[in-house]
Amino acid sequence: MKTNLISALAIAAFVAGCTPSEMKSATPSFGLGSNDKTVGATLMSAEQMVRSMAAVTKTEINTNLNNEYNARKALMTGSYAVNSVTSPMMISITNLASRFCEATINREAALPAGERRFFGQVDFSKPVANLSPAQYTDAVEKLGLSILGRRPTPDEMAILTEGRGDFENAIPAANKTQAAQTKLLLLFSCSGVLSSFDFITI
Repeated sequence: MKTNLISALAIAAFVAGCTPSEMKSATPSFGLGSNDKTVGATLMSAEQMVRSMAAVTKTEINTNLNNEYNARKALMTGSYAVNSVTSPMMISITNLASRFCEATINREAALPAGERRFFGQVDFSKPVANLSPAQYTDAVEKLGLSILGRRPTPDEMAILTEGRGDFENAIPAANKTQAAQTKLLLLFSCSGVLSSFDFITI
């Protein structure tokens, strides 16, 4: 079974507060690097995942994150075989990833733009419509470089961009001018990358 970016984004949308049914599940499935890694790939252990999430986001495993990990680790890996991946496993992994992403986003939002690792071009005081395609691409590329060791491919970037469109379309009209939606978009995108096949396998 091949865990792909569409699955991760659909779960990330749920975690971020969107409705998964509003994601376009008919979009072609492009795993982040999955075509290169499927053969011979094995899943990380739950402990490897949480430590790797902390390392790539530069986020300390505090009490809240440790509690989240302890609540979910039993479902995160039952076997190291790729074909053992289940929906509850992916939900647990994506939920944990979202907590690391949330901590990372909140930390960076409090920093001056020039001191941020991922979101230097993001204005967290503005609604998501003010985030230009170039600024969004910059954030996603920096996430990819840190989390996956590479920039997203054109196909992957297209999926993320389409996911952004679906995310914004799902925002209720009354909430579209809220600056908080910018954080939620980045939470959605970061969680999708941090729970992707290319990250959780070795």
